[in-house]
This record gives sequence, C-alpha cells and structure tokens, in this order.
Amino acid sequence: MDTSPATAKPEADRLDKVFVLVHGTWARKAEWIEPESDFAKKLTSKVPYSRTSAFRWSGRNSDRARRDAGKKLAEHTANLRRERPDAEIAVVGHSHGGNVALNAYRDPCGQQSIEKIVCLGTPFFSISSERAKASRQCDRDWAYRDTLSRVSAGSRFSTMDFDGIAICNNVAPSEPRPRRPY
Repeated sequence: MDTSPATAKPEADRLDKVFVLVHGTWARKAEWIEPESDFAKKLTSKVPYSRTSAFRWSGRNSDRARRDAGKKLAEHTANLRRERPDAEIAVVGHSHGGNVALNAYRDPCGQQSIEKIVCLGTPFFSISSERAKASRQCDRDWAYRDTLSRVSAGSRFSTMDFDGIAICNNVAPSEPRPRRPY
C-alpha cells in the first residue's frame, strides 16, 4: 500500500476496525450496542482507530428470526465494507446475537465483509447423531455446526471477556463443560 503524503489518509480519518454490536434474544432495546454506551466507549478506547456500529434485529426467539437477521446483518456489513474498504469488520454478538453473526457469515456478502466474529454467551446449537436421524431440523443444526467450524478453522472465531474487554483472536471454541449433577 502506498503511504506517500499524496495518498496517506489524515489521522482523523483513519479507521482500522469497525465493531458491529449485535444484541441477543428479547433485547431489541439493548443500550450496550449503541456507540455512546459504556461498553462501546470502553471497547473503542482499547482498540485505536476503531468505532462501533449497532445492529438491531427483532430479537424473537426463533430460528427463522435469527436467519432473517443474519441476512440483514450480512447486508449491513457489506455496506460498511463499501464505506470503509480497508477497515477490518468484527461482529460482536451477545446470546443469540452470536448465532445471528454466524448466520450472516453463511451468506456470501457476510463471508466477503466479516473478518472476525466474537460470541458472548452464545448458545451454540448441536444435535446428537441419534436425534439427527429422527429430526427434520438436522440440516439446519448441522449447518450451524459446519458454519462454526469453518469460521474457527479460518481463524475468524474469537472470544471476548465482556467486562474486561479482553480480545483474544484465533481461539477455537472449547468443548462444552460437563453439567454438574444437582
């Protein structure tokens, strides 16, 4: 990239990363995704030359709502990519907002515009092989698993400590913890 004075961007216009913040189920009015929220301010203060973009969806607790939101999120990130072609786009999804982000990545627009996905407390779907044989949802459930493995294999999956704003890239999802007997 040419950084001669004629082509270099002024520091005030520099933008290296855009964090797209996605709320979870039943949280359509979530304030933490807004650029002026404490979370967004703390995040952008830790990552120089960054800004946030709020993405709102219906928040309904259904697979269809998350798929529809994923398509719209893919369009949203594609628009951000057109506005800022050099900025890295990272989607931060809380709860089912993480599944919305994974759905967005399944869309070709999302694959071309999303560099990182950060999931905060996301309930990842899985299904046993016994249930898979009897389930009409098998294809959808395996599609989630396949998307998650493609995202992590491509070093696009990240973890993030919500309170401490600790960003750890290139982390594969860990195995689920065994449930404690009650």
